Amino acid sequence: MGQYFVVVNLDRREFLRFGAGKLREIVGCRDFGVLGYLLATDNVDGTVVGFMDEWEWFGRWCGDRIALVGDYAEDAKNFMKVGVSYEDVLEGFRDISDEVLREFYRFLSV
Repeated sequence: MGQYFVVVNLDRREFLRFGAGKLREIVGCRDFGVLGYLLATDNVDGTVVGFMDEWEWFGRWCGDRIALVGDYAEDAKNFMKVGVSYEDVLEGFRDISDEVLREFYRFLSV
């Protein structure tokens, strides 16, 4: 029972799934840190310079429109700001979760 969410990039038509997908589980999950990785401007602290070619996903979502879309999204007061339902996302957007998390954890281990 409860609402399930995915993190959606509306501009790139990509999304991420975290754990069971409930809001508290998503924001409390260690994997949620990948959002900082995706949203960062390149060269946050200088440590990535020279290795940017190695990190395909680093900063990829910087400046894009991002939303947490739930499976009851169509009932939300702010639905028109997003304009896509949970089902639209699952059926028409690309799930990048595995690829991004694999790179993110490799990045953390450097």
